[in-house]
Amino acid sequence: MILIVALTGNVGKNGGGFNHYVGQERVWPVKGFGKLAFPRTGKKQRFQNTTLWTYIHSTNHDPHLYNGQSIESYIKESVEKGWMPLYPTGGRKPRSMIIWRANYLNQAKGNEMVTDSLWKDLDLIVDINYRMDTTALYSDIVLPAASYYEKTDLNTTDCHSFIHPFGKVLDPLFESKTDWEIFRLLTQRIAAIAKERGLKPYHDPQFDWDRDLTTAYQEWSDGGKLEDDEAACDFIMSESVETKGMTYQQLADGPPQRFVETSEHWNSDIEEGVAYTPFKHQVEAKKPWPTLTGRQQFYLDHPWFLKLGEALPGYKSPVSERYPLFWNTPHGRWSIHSTWRDNRSLLRLQRGGPIVRLNPQVAAARSIEDNDWVRIYNDVGSLVCRAVIQPNQSQTQITMYHGWEKYLGFLKGGWQSLTYIKIKPTQLVGKYGHLRFQPNYWGPTGNNRDIQVEVQRLGPGEWATVPGALLQKLPAAGRARI
Repeated sequence: MILIVALTGNVGKNGGGFNHYVGQERVWPVKGFGKLAFPRTGKKQRFQNTTLWTYIHSTNHDPHLYNGQSIESYIKESVEKGWMPLYPTGGRKPRSMIIWRANYLNQAKGNEMVTDSLWKDLDLIVDINYRMDTTALYSDIVLPAASYYEKTDLNTTDCHSFIHPFGKVLDPLFESKTDWEIFRLLTQRIAAIAKERGLKPYHDPQFDWDRDLTTAYQEWSDGGKLEDDEAACDFIMSESVETKGMTYQQLADGPPQRFVETSEHWNSDIEEGVAYTPFKHQVEAKKPWPTLTGRQQFYLDHPWFLKLGEALPGYKSPVSERYPLFWNTPHGRWSIHSTWRDNRSLLRLQRGGPIVRLNPQVAAARSIEDNDWVRIYNDVGSLVCRAVIQPNQSQTQITMYHGWEKYLGFLKGGWQSLTYIKIKPTQLVGKYGHLRFQPNYWGPTGNNRDIQVEVQRLGPGEWATVPGALLQKLPAAGRARI
C-alpha cells in the first residue's frame, strides 16, 4: 500500500500518503522527555524489543523454518552482530520484572506458554496498575496507580500537532498514587537502601559510566527540583523545541495549544491554518529522505532480504498450517486493548462476554448455532466461548475482537491461547541504513494473521470438565441444550 501511494506521487501532499498510527505512543516533545527520562542520554540506557525478549526467555517458540533456517539461528546472528539488543547479556535469565501501565500477560501471544516458563523463572513480578487485570492477578505485588483524571500529565499523539493537558480533577483513591510519585518513592528507597548497605559506585563497561545507587533519587529528580508531576511536565516542555515557552498551567487554563515549531526529527513545518503533512521537507524542499539511499526506497539489497525473496515488496503466501481457518484478532470494538473490557456500560453494547464470529456456512458445516458454546483449538492451545453467526465473516477465518480478559467469561483459555510468537527474520536486520533498532519503530513484531485453527461445538465430554461454579452462571436453556 505504501509502495502504491509512493509510485503515484501521493506522498508529502496534504491529505495524501499512507500514515501509520500507533495509539497514544508518539512523544512529540521528545527532547524534553529524553532529558527527563534519561539524564545520561538514551545512549547510556538498555532498551529492549519486547517480542524478541519474550521469545528468548520463554518456551513460546516458532517451529517453522525460513529458507531452511530456524528463527533461533537468525536471532543468534542478529544479536551477535549488534543488530538487535538482548538483555540480560551472556545467556543469563531475567530475575525480576516491573510492568508499568501495560497488560503484558493478557496481550502476550501464547500466554499459557509464558506463564508456564518465563513467569515461573521470575523471582519477583511487580505491576503498577489502576485495575485488577490479568497481569495484576498473576503478579507478586501490585502498586495501585492513579487513573487518568487523578493526576497531572501531558498527552500527544500521531494524529495531530497539539499538546493536551491531563487535568487532575480529584485525588487518587485510597492508597493509589500517581505514576510520578510511585517512581519518586521507589528511587528514594533504592538510594536509602544503597546508603544503608554502604554500596560503592560501580563501573558499567557496556555504557562506560559509573553507576551510584546512593544518588539515584538526586539524579532522577534533577537534584530535587522535580518533586511533583507538574514540575516534570514543565521540564519536558521547557526542554523541547515544540513546546518552548509553554507551561502546564497555561495549558490547563486555556484551550489545547499547537506546537510552536518542529525539531529535526519532524519532516514538515508547523504552518498556520494547515494540518501537519508528513514528508513535505523531502517532497517540496528536496531534503534527503532518511533512508539508505536518501530517496524513497523500497529495494533492499541486504543479504537476508535477498535470500528470503523480499528485496522488493510483494505477496507471499501464508506459512502452511494443518488447520483450515485463520484466527483473526482485530482491535477491540468495545475497549482499548483490554482497558474498559469489564466496563458495565460497554459490556451492555454486546453479549457481555467473549464471543467468536463465524461465517454461516462454516458454522453449519460443524452443526454450530448462534450462541452455542464452541471450542477453538490448534496445536498450541484451545479456548471455549460463545459463537456468533455473522454473514459478513469470510469462510476462511474466524474473528474475535482482541483484549478479552480471561476472567470475563471464557470457560477455558483466552484469546491468546491459540497463538505463538512468529518473528519475521527480516525484522531482525539492523545497522543497515534506515533499518536500525529503535524502540516501538524498528524491531521484530509478533505477526497477528498467520495462526490457523479449527472450531467445534462443545460436546458433552468436554462440557463435563467445566467447573461447576461456571456452569451455574450459564442460562438454564444453555445448560439443558448442552
